[in-house]
Amino acid sequence: MYRLTLKFAGRIGFFTAALLLGALAAQAAEKVTYNSDWLFYGRDLGWFTALDKGLFREAGLDVKIVRGFGSGKTVKTVSAGRNDYANADTGVIIQARAKGMKLRAIGMFHDKSLHAIYTTADKGIRSPKDLEGRTIGVGKGSAPHQMFPALASANGVDPKKIEWLYMAFTVTIPSLISGKIDSTLAFNTLESLFTNKSRAAGKKPVILLYADYGVDPYSSAFMTTDNRIARKPGEVRRFVHAMYKGIAYAVEHPEEAADLFIQGQYNPTTSRKAILAVWDTVMDHLLTPTAMKRGIGHQSRKKMERTRDLMMKFGGVKVKVPLDEIYTNRFLPKLFPKRSN
Repeated sequence: MYRLTLKFAGRIGFFTAALLLGALAAQAAEKVTYNSDWLFYGRDLGWFTALDKGLFREAGLDVKIVRGFGSGKTVKTVSAGRNDYANADTGVIIQARAKGMKLRAIGMFHDKSLHAIYTTADKGIRSPKDLEGRTIGVGKGSAPHQMFPALASANGVDPKKIEWLYMAFTVTIPSLISGKIDSTLAFNTLESLFTNKSRAAGKKPVILLYADYGVDPYSSAFMTTDNRIARKPGEVRRFVHAMYKGIAYAVEHPEEAADLFIQGQYNPTTSRKAILAVWDTVMDHLLTPTAMKRGIGHQSRKKMERTRDLMMKFGGVKVKVPLDEIYTNRFLPKLFPKRSN
């Protein structure tokens, strides 16, 4: 009886210790906030996979993910310390840095530019040059709009021969499909939405990527502040590693990642089919030859220099920010995920 009591007491001690260790681990987890630059949709599978598979938790991080309202606002929230990490358009990060915001890209998400021209076959727009004499409806100041002068310059397009109609982003695609405008400029992550809506209206969708016409700046990147990098390099490394592990897992297990997204009800209005279609497009812009050679997230110095110089020439950036102040690869893991299909 005495031995049984000791054995039972030992078990109690073991479970108590386990509970205490669990509590200490929970206390030790560093609370950080990650700011997505827009509402949650299929593009976001990677970070929600990192959250739902416990990859952030395994890295000792208690991560809260919040939606954003465009890269312009996102850089301000991180610079002001209201959020700790974020993703934003690289051109906007460069603009912010030139304005004195101490932000730095810590890993690339969309290596291949997402900027695109959207139109329908009945408009007869088969190249950027065909936009002359047509109407473009666009959200003024959006990243594709800001970079359009570079596209025009590379393809001999006279922007003055284009009629620009500035409108809310939410009405650009409906306006294009209804024929109110001839084209719009947007990110290629809208490809599946635009394709489905166009076909439903009996029209053939046409998407022209800037990258296929000589303009391929970096698109969305992950970022944080110089201050955080200096004070908490270990945390930054753990965050970056967990983030890219989540992205890699979603690349290799897209259906499971989509199911996790649905179960989490991060965007109850979207369907599994829509999530997977967007993620398929995201992978086209993530899994580039550079990423497959150097690892996902790698940032090329030459391409970052081209992106900075394009922003100086066409994006309103007046200060030549040193490249080493724009980005760093020091926290990246070496991951080479392969698509499952």
